[in-house]
Amino acid sequence: MTLFEITLQARLDQKNIFRIYYLALYQDLFDNWVVKTAFGRVGTPGRQLFYVTKQKQEAIKEIRNSLFRRLSAPKRIGARYHCLELTDPTNLLKQDSSLK
Repeated sequence: MTLFEITLQARLDQKNIFRIYYLALYQDLFDNWVVKTAFGRVGTPGRQLFYVTKQKQEAIKEIRNSLFRRLSAPKRIGARYHCLELTDPTNLLKQDSSLK
């Protein structure tokens, strides 16, 4: 079961920027917490990275760091990321005490 899932897109037609960014958090069969990151140009296979840890808080921290990195996209790639889809049924990021 996926506990958290978000899809972001940076698009700016004038500069030929069409980027997609996907994050998901789930627990595998060995009780590890897995953060799946997929990114690349829209319409291409892109890349997939997996961060695996035993600690849920470490996985949440990895998600937070990735999302904060997307905030600097206008300086880095020239376009902002916009949320296309968000699934967070347990309000996972709001429960994280380090956000307060």
